Amino acid sequence: RRQHALVVAPAYLRDGMWRNVREEWGLRFDVLSYAELRQEPRLDPERTDWTPDETSLEFHPDEYQLVVVDEGHAFRNPQTEQSRALRRLLRGTPSKDVVMLTATPVNNSLWDLYYLLSYFLDDAAFADEGITSLRERFETAQAQNPAELSPDLLFDVLDRTTVRRT
Repeated sequence: RRQHALVVAPAYLRDGMWRNVREEWGLRFDVLSYAELRQEPRLDPERTDWTPDETSLEFHPDEYQLVVVDEGHAFRNPQTEQSRALRRLLRGTPSKDVVMLTATPVNNSLWDLYYLLSYFLDDAAFADEGITSLRERFETAQAQNPAELSPDLLFDVLDRTTVRRT
């Protein structure tokens, strides 16, 4: 009934923490490394001749209901093959639930955060709250002098999309 979960993580976390958690807690979920995600033939629209032993996914991509991305900041650049593979994974019907785990959502600029949010939000996601374009809101914030950037500019977006734990 499409209740499968997938964790995408760096190989060292896939082989360490995530597999240990799965065994220790008796949870059922698949784990892919970033390299396996990039090389997954089911996510390559030009590959139609792959064999079952070439795939790292146990199920068809549409069978996953939940996708957890550990160290999500590694997907902040939308131009990488890794990011394109993740977007292809997240496509499909019905839509998937996405959780991005990161301690550093902003590395280079506010655009890092925007691109992370874009994996699970569309540009008009907050239209009902008066934000007609998420991209325009981030353009406005990015144009500000960082020393003068008001937290109110992005607080409403962050309040609805993030959970902070210390």
